[in-house]
Amino acid sequence: MDLNQLADIGEFIGGIAVLVTLAYLALQVRQGNRQTAANLQLDLMALGNEIAKSAEQRGHAELLVSLKRDESLDEVEEEQAAAYVFRTLNFWHAAQQAYTFGMMDPVQFQNVCADVKRIVTDSPGFRRISREMLERFPLAQQHDVFQPIVKGEAHS
Repeated sequence: MDLNQLADIGEFIGGIAVLVTLAYLALQVRQGNRQTAANLQLDLMALGNEIAKSAEQRGHAELLVSLKRDESLDEVEEEQAAAYVFRTLNFWHAAQQAYTFGMMDPVQFQNVCADVKRIVTDSPGFRRISREMLERFPLAQQHDVFQPIVKGEAHS
């Protein structure tokens, strides 16, 4: 075997090594993406649970009841309600971004949308505050989940 044949064999083995390395890297990237998606979904579930759990506090539960009854709120309650709605809209926005970038399952995204839609449209007080909040973010108004708020419709 001469030097040219050895060089050809070495080049062939080097090519195989490059292909194996690329396949391994592709596998690692895919696993990383799956892990990122799983972590993101866990984070979104935690945020959704945090929103729901806040109603366990008596003062917050009383505020939610006042919003459902569309009772007048003092300035502090208005701020608390706005913070609750803002957190809920941010929850939806994070889910929308995750879904847009393929990091969230479509069924889970639809569940998030249904939850957010219910939260922000199931009472007159929430609809009012949500509408006021959305007026500050015109691009958000275009999304289906917010159409009942923009149009002033109740949850069906």
